[in-house]
Amino acid sequence: DGVSQAAPTPLPQGLKAGTQPRRARGHNPAEKKTPLLQETETESQPTASRVPIKSLQANSKACKDGLRAEQECRNGTHFLEHQLRRAQEVLRGTETQAAICNQTVVTLRASLEMAKADRREQLARVQELEGDTAALKQQLQNALAEVERLRQRNDGASGGNNDPASSANALSPLVAAVFLPLGLWDLQA
Repeated sequence: DGVSQAAPTPLPQGLKAGTQPRRARGHNPAEKKTPLLQETETESQPTASRVPIKSLQANSKACKDGLRAEQECRNGTHFLEHQLRRAQEVLRGTETQAAICNQTVVTLRASLEMAKADRREQLARVQELEGDTAALKQQLQNALAEVERLRQRNDGASGGNNDPASSANALSPLVAAVFLPLGLWDLQA
């Protein structure tokens, strides 16, 4: 036999001599469903006496439990993310409402200050008008006293002749001085 033997190639890590490697899941399109346990056979034994060695696959109970726990974790994460988004939306809405309220407060305060200033101006004007009214009343009383004094003097000089025309003529300049500032002169005429 002049056939030379080639040196054996090293096996990938995890494989023992005489075993067939398992195929990665999803690489065989003909593979429909993977059983819970997959059998691997040793090649070193004759075909009639091959003993199946069972190994666990991705569908084992522990793996299913892990997948279920992972899915529950994802569901919980999605739920919490949804709650976070809703809370952020509510927060943005609340912040918008707070900004509107703050702007309303600023506007109302400015309006209140303007109303207070208007009120102070009105009170000052009322006090000014009350002072003017008091001064005009005093002028009217003085004018009436002057009219009465002139009437008495006129009556004494005329010897008791009570002529209404002469009294009216004497009153005209005094009444004009009192009623002209009041705008009541048109009422007298």
